[in-house]
Amino acid sequence: MQRCLAYGMFPGFFSHNASQGHYFTRPELYDRDRDLFRKYVPLCRLVAEAGWQPLTQARSDHAMIYVERFGDRYLTVFNNSEEAREVTITLDGETATTSRDLVAGRPVTWRDHQTTLALPSGGVAVIEME
Repeated sequence: MQRCLAYGMFPGFFSHNASQGHYFTRPELYDRDRDLFRKYVPLCRLVAEAGWQPLTQARSDHAMIYVERFGDRYLTVFNNSEEAREVTITLDGETATTSRDLVAGRPVTWRDHQTTLALPSGGVAVIEME
């Protein structure tokens, strides 16, 4: 779900052959994952509705940490590496004042157009900028 969120996509669930053992026919699966749906689907909707932007106006200092922009207010930051990473995100030409990571529920502090985030392997942050 975190990878889907990073790209503003809704998660999909298929069986090994797309005709047997469907995810949503198996309560032992969807009940297990219910908290993940409650956390990530509203965030997926939020960034998807904001609309993906081809120019991020932001960059990561690590090749395996990807930044995507959605609308004027949201950045997703995704750690596509096999290890936990600390990453510095730099904004190009804009100044963020109040920001928050909507996944972790923490404030994001900017200094000289930069912030530093710690992300686990496969982890995502959604930075809401105001």
